[in-house]
Amino acid sequence: RRILAQLSMRLHFLVKELRQFSVQSADARVANYLLELGQSAEARPGWVTLPAKKATIAGRIGITPETLSRVLRRLREAGIIAIEGRHLRILDMDILKQRACG
Repeated sequence: RRILAQLSMRLHFLVKELRQFSVQSADARVANYLLELGQSAEARPGWVTLPAKKATIAGRIGITPETLSRVLRRLREAGIIAIEGRHLRILDMDILKQRACG
């Protein structure tokens, strides 16, 4: 039963990811990724540390590294995040959540 429960949870996770990749824009994918990282962050609230290189993160969310860089730049220019190396500070959580939905 435990194995079936774990497989079921994994299947739901994969279906959610597939739905996100097929429907969401690159901006929404990046926003969702940052929100997920922020939820699992054990460090300072409002701060996110990128756990891998941009190419790896981009592949994980189904975009190119160049697109990831452009989206992060747009978020920074809009005043939604601040970037300090691999550390990102979320300045406006509400707007980031809005971007994640659209």
